[in-house]
Amino acid sequence: YPGDLNARCRWDEMISRPATSEDFQKVRKVAAADFAALAKTVKNNLKGPLSEKQPVCLLRFHTIGLIQGVFVIEDKSGNRFVLTDRGMAEEPSSVELLRLVPADAIKDHVLVGRFRHDLDRCQLEVKPLSIVTDSEVIRLTL
Repeated sequence: YPGDLNARCRWDEMISRPATSEDFQKVRKVAAADFAALAKTVKNNLKGPLSEKQPVCLLRFHTIGLIQGVFVIEDKSGNRFVLTDRGMAEEPSSVELLRLVPADAIKDHVLVGRFRHDLDRCQLEVKPLSIVTDSEVIRLTL
């Protein structure tokens, strides 16, 4: 299948089991910690005619917060992405749910986010889907 970021796979069968702390550590290990490099990877992926136009990525963040009334996610180097629901009307809103997330869950964890390219602003934005901590997954949308 085409695409580099979100490779498709076919599951013939699976065995369900509870997530372990080892699973959460693996998620943390494979998450992108450098947002500048991730932005470059996503932009290059978007250039492919058959690639996913709204790729889902794991972002290891330093903090999530509000700047001038807009939610942002920031890495350890200070690079940021705007968190938004714009352009994804078919999905329930998730950004405002970040206000309800415990304070310890928005510091130094992993965000599962769907990227979109805002063509009007020439900017990558991220829709938050879930936060993965060291012991749980906090789902923000379906």
